[in-house]
Amino acid sequence: MGWICAVQGGELENTDLDRRKADRLERYAVSRKAVYFDGRYLPLEKIIAVRSGRSVYRPHHCCGIGLPVFRIRLDCPGSEPVVLILERESSLRTLLQRIREASPGAVIEEAGDGRGGGEALS
Repeated sequence: MGWICAVQGGELENTDLDRRKADRLERYAVSRKAVYFDGRYLPLEKIIAVRSGRSVYRPHHCCGIGLPVFRIRLDCPGSEPVVLILERESSLRTLLQRIREASPGAVIEEAGDGRGGGEALS
């Protein structure tokens, strides 16, 4: 499969091999070099800022109680932010640790609980 880099100028060599070595974090694959999602990948070393926090997911914008999730916004220079959704805190911790290792200068902000009137994810 031909993976597409989400950041112009951040292309990695041999993404197929890197992807095969990646760990599964729910619906994403995360290696020591990149996070893979929806046919694209984001090199971890290109991440300059991370904002994560609790939120809710409401399928089909339905009313009522939503599913608790973690929303993670990954910022890279010269590209649109990438937003990932994880259900388990252990998955969030693993992702944040990989980012810290690959991009030690990245600003990592863990926001408060978004369930009290925060925005619903679709």
